Amino acid sequence: MFVAAMIGTRDIEVTLYHVTDSEDATAVGHSMLEEAAEHLREGGLDAAAITEAVVVSETPIQSIATAATDHDAVVMGERAPSLRTFLFGEAAEQVAVHSLGPVVVVRRERNHTA
Repeated sequence: MFVAAMIGTRDIEVTLYHVTDSEDATAVGHSMLEEAAEHLREGGLDAAAITEAVVVSETPIQSIATAATDHDAVVMGERAPSLRTFLFGEAAEQVAVHSLGPVVVVRRERNHTA
């Protein structure tokens, strides 16, 4: 819903892009993007303005960064920290180095227990 709210009523196209390192995981990627597209349509975006792409790559950050050069802005979901994060930095920071536009990170929902 963040992207739909950010776009509002402007005539903007959106590309939903998912990178996986396994051909076996593409179906899951397509399912995730379809769910995201549905949320965007519910938020008021025209279905014709939404493009979906699932890419298999051994270098996902580079794939996202390369795709980002063709877009005005990038919105990425937050990921859980990993060893890769500690060694190479946050994925969004790596993409921002290559992107001409802003990179916005949407934090994932936290489970709070009392």
